[in-house]
Amino acid sequence: MEHDLKRLLAYHSIENIGIILIGLGAALVFRVAGHPQLAAVALIAAMFHTLNHAIFKCLLFLGAGSVLHSTGTRNMEELGGLIRPMPVTAFCFLIGAVAISGLPPLNGFVSEWLTYQSLLAGFGATGGLTRILFPLAGSMLALTGALAAACFVKAFAITFLALSRGAKSSPVHEAPRSMLVGMGWLAFSCVALGLGATWFLPLFDTMNEQLLGSRVGTNLITARGWVLSVGTPHGGLVSTSIIAIALLLLLIPAVLLVTIVGRRFARRRGPTWDCGLPGLSQENEYTATAFSKPLRMIFSVLYQPRREIQAVFDVSPYFPKAIHFESEIEPTFEKRLYVPLKDLLLRFATKCEPFRLGAFMPTWLTSL
Repeated sequence: MEHDLKRLLAYHSIENIGIILIGLGAALVFRVAGHPQLAAVALIAAMFHTLNHAIFKCLLFLGAGSVLHSTGTRNMEELGGLIRPMPVTAFCFLIGAVAISGLPPLNGFVSEWLTYQSLLAGFGATGGLTRILFPLAGSMLALTGALAAACFVKAFAITFLALSRGAKSSPVHEAPRSMLVGMGWLAFSCVALGLGATWFLPLFDTMNEQLLGSRVGTNLITARGWVLSVGTPHGGLVSTSIIAIALLLLLIPAVLLVTIVGRRFARRRGPTWDCGLPGLSQENEYTATAFSKPLRMIFSVLYQPRREIQAVFDVSPYFPKAIHFESEIEPTFEKRLYVPLKDLLLRFATKCEPFRLGAFMPTWLTSL
């Protein structure tokens, strides 16, 4: 629902910390249940996602900073078409968006895949009510991943694609080289940790040996380092390297086909079909508010959206002169949970006496 680019990224820290705590909680449950290997896998997933979150979240924040540096605004409703004047920033931001959405073959996909696999294994390795928690956690993780992907489709598309939306985004320029270098090596780290996960994950064995007394890093690697597994008989297999190679093999025929067709047929330029309108402009583009409206309607019980429309008429109510539109959502958790809790703590604190150190210290110590 958020259209401030940096605040949107800040909210996503909550999501990723939740993913980290899911892996950490699963590791604790497996340790108590007597499954040290599954506990080690879940702990590796949590720690690896911690590292991944530090990398792609920094990359996205640097990308948002470059957009703010070049346009002077963080409001996505005022941005658009930045991919042409800022191609490097757009590419690095796209890498970070794919990584944080948990899509292959980047690093966020590997850590989330390990978390999924540990949760799936927990359903068969535990019993009682604890067994039900694992599919519930897995379904919530899947829902979170889908919402994250939808969010970053909005964040990238509204910010970098289509046409410029307003005067602030028209005189934009690419970020300085010093800013591009910072984004570049973080984007490279997302790709390297994704494609080279099978060579990097055994480094967590030292941590697992100290905390859990087991080393499972080598059990996660099969096929001479090309395939990643969970190390269990019924676990899944995945290879980010093979996925990347397959994507390249699918991309090459498409590029060749476009090149051959482009050479054989002459190019003709004409106006874009616009349903009979006089011409497409930035006013006809999809906005961030319109993109997020379906989700706002689905979660309307939680967000309590409010919309106000005021029309100004001259002659007839069928021909408005101007329309004022205002839309907002209620910060449910802040209004109903955090603010009452804060007020309660403040009222309790004002009634407490000042802390006297001497009242809690022995007499012989206060005499010193």
